[in-house]
Amino acid sequence: MKDRYEMNLVEYGYFGTHYSYVKMVYNRDINNTLVIFPPSQELIFPIRKNPWLQINRYHSLIPKNIVGTVFVLGYNPNLTVDTFLAEVAEDFRAFIADNIGPCNIAGISYGGGIAIPFASKFPELTKKLLLIVSTYAISEQGIELCNKIIEYAKKGEMMHVQLVMSSLFSNWLISLYARFRTRIKWSYLEKYMNSPSTLVNAYTHIVKHNFDLKKYIHSIQPDTLIIGGTKDQFSSMQLYKELADAIENSILVLFNNATHTVPAEKLIKTKKLIADFLKI
Repeated sequence: MKDRYEMNLVEYGYFGTHYSYVKMVYNRDINNTLVIFPPSQELIFPIRKNPWLQINRYHSLIPKNIVGTVFVLGYNPNLTVDTFLAEVAEDFRAFIADNIGPCNIAGISYGGGIAIPFASKFPELTKKLLLIVSTYAISEQGIELCNKIIEYAKKGEMMHVQLVMSSLFSNWLISLYARFRTRIKWSYLEKYMNSPSTLVNAYTHIVKHNFDLKKYIHSIQPDTLIIGGTKDQFSSMQLYKELADAIENSILVLFNNATHTVPAEKLIKTKKLIADFLKI
């Protein structure tokens, strides 16, 4: 497979029964590995169908002078409503223990729900923990958003799901561009989608088991950086602060008036925070 990033993409494949992964190497002389548990976009457009759709999201965010190797782990497309995030963390542990060893873990949005039990249960594999636009639960507004997404997905209206995601940007110009781009590229994008049931089951689980992750947050030992926004549509300032208070070695950075799209809208500042935190 040829692409402009072929010098970075070393391999991609499968582990366990239905999981997938991508490995990228930016600098072989830097012994600092970051493993990303991705956001819910991976539930919609999985790595296993088109790795480029996912890895293109991370190139601009990764501090390549600090991180030498990056893994992005993909989710099981057969997730059920009863698949607990801690179970996914167990499956990820097996792959990381066998193939990577101790590393930095980044959980982005949905991925943070897996990174939290992972860091709590497997401190020996977690050097540092990054939680980006992710807390241990979702707010009332977040539940409403999840239910809206679930209803669209149940009807098979996945473009509307993407349009909802695009509307999260606080900058209306970026939001307008994202929605326009979604409509223009949809005939291409829909070829690489999971079944809508993957998203329905994952989000239904989140709503049904909201706050179930709270039991893990007080036992997280590794240094933790939490990045979010004061107007995150899926979380709240209270949830962010409760998470930071529960983790002894944590730093909380909340961008004022920023939403769930912090990694995109505050890209340069977010990248610097990540670089400073992950320095060996």
